[in-house]
Amino acid sequence: MKIKPRWCHLFGFVTLACLVLSARADEAADRAKAAKVDKLFETWNKPDSPGCALGIVRNGKPIVARGYGMANLDDGIPITTKSVFEVGSMTKSFTCVCLALLMDQGKLSPDDDIHKFVPEMPSYDPPIRIRHLIRCEDGLRDYWHLIQLAGWNIDDAWTDKDVLALVTRQKALTFKPGSKFAYNSTGYFLLGRAIERITGLSLARFAEKNVFQPLVMASTYLEDNATRVTKNRVVGYDVMPDGSIRRWMMNSNVVGGGGLKTTVEDLFKWDQNFYANRLPDGPYVREFFKTGTLLGNRHVLDVWAYLAKMTSAEPADHYRGLKRMAFTGGVPGFVSAFVRFPEQKFSVICLSNDGIQIAPWTVALRVADLCLADRMKEGKKGQTPAAQYKFVDVAESDLLDKVGPYLMQRTRMIWTVSVTKGELVLTDPWGYTDRWQALNPTRFRARDGPRKGTYTLVFERRPDKRYNMRLERDEGLKDELEPIRLVKPDTKQLSEYAGQYYSAELKAAYTFSVRDGSLFLQVNNHRQERLAPTVADEFRPQLRTPGDGRILTFVRDGEGRVTGLTAALWSIKGISLEKLADKAD
Repeated sequence: MKIKPRWCHLFGFVTLACLVLSARADEAADRAKAAKVDKLFETWNKPDSPGCALGIVRNGKPIVARGYGMANLDDGIPITTKSVFEVGSMTKSFTCVCLALLMDQGKLSPDDDIHKFVPEMPSYDPPIRIRHLIRCEDGLRDYWHLIQLAGWNIDDAWTDKDVLALVTRQKALTFKPGSKFAYNSTGYFLLGRAIERITGLSLARFAEKNVFQPLVMASTYLEDNATRVTKNRVVGYDVMPDGSIRRWMMNSNVVGGGGLKTTVEDLFKWDQNFYANRLPDGPYVREFFKTGTLLGNRHVLDVWAYLAKMTSAEPADHYRGLKRMAFTGGVPGFVSAFVRFPEQKFSVICLSNDGIQIAPWTVALRVADLCLADRMKEGKKGQTPAAQYKFVDVAESDLLDKVGPYLMQRTRMIWTVSVTKGELVLTDPWGYTDRWQALNPTRFRARDGPRKGTYTLVFERRPDKRYNMRLERDEGLKDELEPIRLVKPDTKQLSEYAGQYYSAELKAAYTFSVRDGSLFLQVNNHRQERLAPTVADEFRPQLRTPGDGRILTFVRDGEGRVTGLTAALWSIKGISLEKLADKAD
């Protein structure tokens, strides 16, 4: 028997002691960082506020797992890591894994025509293939917007049949499949129907059997039954401009592009599967867990990265020099982000039930800034700590010359600049306001409101002496806005628009009438809405939700007579409605 020298035992003891001390030092460092993280959420960590659940994962272990604020304000139930949130378009990443499983089994090909599985769809030429739907390169209109233009409210109880009927009435694609990217949820709705017809199982049941159960994600499911009773369900809220709180409850049963319910604890299990896949292996499944994409659809799964890529100097899969994967989502009342730094084995999970004031994508990056600061490159793409900004006083005249309405190019929504008590005030299309401090006469930083600590406002003088305005988000997104002049038509002018208009694609009748000096709209049998005039021949209804933004533009013939209108909403640039002939008295 060979006996080890004493110094070997001593060396082993010293090594163990060093490891213990190092582990304790790491734990102390994690506790210090956790305290700083808590400061990020203190605004919402109140018994009268919605909030969020947060999970921070390092080296396969949760180092922070807690809730801030309330899951249910009616009953005073706080948010915990077991609270079940709707995560919106983060659902698409799970739908991708379901598709990858079927493609690895040879039951589905990226080159298959969707008409093969959903024959109700028109036969487009060239056809829409599975890869086009996965990559949002299909030319289809987003059903979330179609539903609203057809007269539904977002929180109405519309179903798969309602959506399929709308989608299949699209006569022509908006662009050739595969030629460009245009984010929408319609493709993922159709992919869900394809899975159902291939397997004989609903998408919800297929995902439960093949993804959630193998990963023991016991609180995660796709809600294709809105009447389902769910333990620890979180209620969604919007904090309104006047400080009141609106409760949201989604009542639709449509899944694929959205509809996933999950928890921070279950997403921790999902996160760990990226390092050691427990699902059936195959090239498509392997691609997803290695890259966070399926067929390279990064901008489908991480919408913020797509929006920011136009101005960010970094690749879409990097942040401050570190490789990252990100999955984001949102619906009225809920927003979510799951951000991974795989090379550092570090992840941030942030699920919120405040659909307006909390931006999980931004917060997740702030958490990463705190926890990975020693590994990140200098420069935060504008995320300078507030203490480093040097604010200045500017003459009131340098504020007043910027007052007025502005049109955002990307969304076509109207924002308004005003001056109150010597401060620049920006009001967004839904009535939320921020007050801005000057860095110089043409550059401002939000000091309160929804854009505090996240946005910079920049003005550039035009040849006509007015200003263009740019809203810069710290993560790289820049929105350009231009000044507009609003019109105020009188009753006689409004009467030119009165009558009924019809769209066969929407199966919707728009009826316009004039009352009390305003133009009113009724779509099918739904309630009447007062319209606000904007520019010539354009009107907008009062915004019903943060996802609303309908724009109605009347069309005239060569003689100036109103003959129709186009209805637009976000990604839908315009659906034509023909004015019906007036009935004889």
